[in-house]
Amino acid sequence: MALTKITRELLNTGIDDNSNATAITIDSSENVGIGITSSLEKFTVSNSSSGIVGRFTNNTNQTLDLGVISGSGAAGGVYYNSANSGYHAFQVGGNQKMRLDSDGNLGMGTNPATGVRLDIRNDSTTTLADFRNANSSGYGLYVAGGSSSSQYALRAADKDNNALFSVLSDGSVTKPKQPAFLARLSGFQSNVSNTAYSTVIFDTEIFDQNADFSTSTYKFTAPVTGRYQFNVSLRLQELDNTADYSQVRLTTSNRNYEVFLLDTSDFAADLNYHTASSSHLVDMDANDVAFVQIRTAGGAAKTDISYSGDSNFSGFLAC
Repeated sequence: MALTKITRELLNTGIDDNSNATAITIDSSENVGIGITSSLEKFTVSNSSSGIVGRFTNNTNQTLDLGVISGSGAAGGVYYNSANSGYHAFQVGGNQKMRLDSDGNLGMGTNPATGVRLDIRNDSTTTLADFRNANSSGYGLYVAGGSSSSQYALRAADKDNNALFSVLSDGSVTKPKQPAFLARLSGFQSNVSNTAYSTVIFDTEIFDQNADFSTSTYKFTAPVTGRYQFNVSLRLQELDNTADYSQVRLTTSNRNYEVFLLDTSDFAADLNYHTASSSHLVDMDANDVAFVQIRTAGGAAKTDISYSGDSNFSGFLAC
């Protein structure tokens, strides 16, 4: 049986219905409606005009209004409004977890600091916020807080939670995916050509962050467009004084950079060894390559390149 009308005979229930119209509806499914008689949920309140549909008031006349926003582009929106200059607090288990103050500042785990629009804090050494793409790539940003300098202040990671960059609490920044490499020769590169450029055989990696250097082609491949810093250091042995010169260059897809040019013909005898180094900041497009070349012009093919720590090729993405 459905109770659809509160008559004057039921006024002793505390429900005042002077117009004798329907005030409260309770249907046979035990759904309750106020201001509405059909299509009820378990508890439904309806206001024939836009605005407030519920008001909660305490014994000091502080009120909280609940309403449904109407109008173009706003239909179905919900608003909470305090008639007093207070705040909205959200509690779980009797403890405040979130607060929205009268200035529109939101605090989670804390009361929002003055002038801070979003204030999130956590007393434990855990992630404060996690903003991640929901698709399979899942790249995103983690914001964390800690109690020591070794803990994260800011961290961006991929879908497998591998760090892309991290800012520690002491301000130090690490970028594990930032291209950086150091390569050396595993043995002597003997008798370099005296007629054409030869690529220096940097076939041993000391490190290769982001895996952009190849020990089979001896070339670095730029993963992204940017400015790259390269450093070349070679120790040459048995430089022929009958040759016109010995030349080393850094070769890139866009242009070449001279490391050194040595006129060996000015020497009275062959040079036992000669070390030279050079650094260059170069522009590279994605998939451009960089490598080191050497040649001796004329004379005999007898110049050797020493190995291990004597000769190095390194580089990194600067900006």
